[in-house]
Amino acid sequence: MKGTKALENDIIIVGDAIEVVKKNYLNDYELTNAQRRNIQSRKSWMKACSINLLYGFRASEFKAILNLDEPVTRGGYTFKALHDPDNNQNILVIDEGFWVTDTSGKKHWITTKTGKRIARPMIHPDYPDLVEVMDVKNPLIKLPEMVPKANSTAESLKFLYSRCMSERLKG
Repeated sequence: MKGTKALENDIIIVGDAIEVVKKNYLNDYELTNAQRRNIQSRKSWMKACSINLLYGFRASEFKAILNLDEPVTRGGYTFKALHDPDNNQNILVIDEGFWVTDTSGKKHWITTKTGKRIARPMIHPDYPDLVEVMDVKNPLIKLPEMVPKANSTAESLKFLYSRCMSERLKG
């Protein structure tokens, strides 16, 4: 049929999609001067989005990870840090919330909807190397930090990270 392509030309596998995103948004993409100045921020948000994707988290839940850099013991079992190169299970311990500090120095506790738990990455058997490909174990890439304004309402604090992540994903 004129103007149509074969279906096999439109199919992209997850591994290819990840490489396209990494290439276009982090590596070989021609960055503007403003983007060049913000490359660490772009990498931070890419890591946050990748963690949320792999673990099925809501937007701000990556901030509640307890064992990102240090091991955590729960119920007599020690969970290795995600950034530990010997950690092959990549299980995350999630707290019931996390702290943010506003521009005045006041601390605010933001709860996660699903509370304390452990989380395992959801890896499809066809793509066993997604944790490595998405670079979520790289300790040199820090997760993004947000500093809300001192006059922020409880409602705006609640959606601080989800609003910002949405903006980052749009462009």
